[in-house]
Amino acid sequence: MSEESIVRSCAPTLAGMKTGNMFSTFFESRSCFIDDLRAYRSSLKNKGIEFLPIKIFDGRALMYMFRPDSLQRDISQPDNSEFLRQFGYDTEDPYKAVGALIRRFRDFPCPHEIGLFLGYPLEDVRGFIDYKGACYKYAGLWKVYGDVENSKRIFKRYKQCTESLCRRLSAGASMDDLIA
Repeated sequence: MSEESIVRSCAPTLAGMKTGNMFSTFFESRSCFIDDLRAYRSSLKNKGIEFLPIKIFDGRALMYMFRPDSLQRDISQPDNSEFLRQFGYDTEDPYKAVGALIRRFRDFPCPHEIGLFLGYPLEDVRGFIDYKGACYKYAGLWKVYGDVENSKRIFKRYKQCTESLCRRLSAGASMDDLIA
């Protein structure tokens, strides 16, 4: 798990623009993966960011980087909270909510409510579930069922952020230097 892959996958979260990002990474040695994870977690935690494996399987890990304060804000919004409680989530504590998400991944390949953990609009998460991924108005970083123009603006900002942070990393900045 390189800094480059983390920055490329999680730039908007590192920059404080987004609640969370997920990405998949391969590893050859589980012990090396755990060592890398500990080092990254320690560094990121000091900046208010958590970094956890959601699922580990066959030399791969599905990683979740998130800002607990942002996640708490998102999941405690009344509509989001009501929606997540249907699936058994505790919306009072972001860590308990993430624990429930990890458990949901044991039963479902990809629980669709995950969009709320990534900062997606509830309307888009509900639309994806209701329409089983079809009938969307626009597809970008996620499938949009609601406000297309606002989503396009968000996608553009996230892309610009990712390009900027990747350029800075290539120019010699450390991942720590990139965190807002």
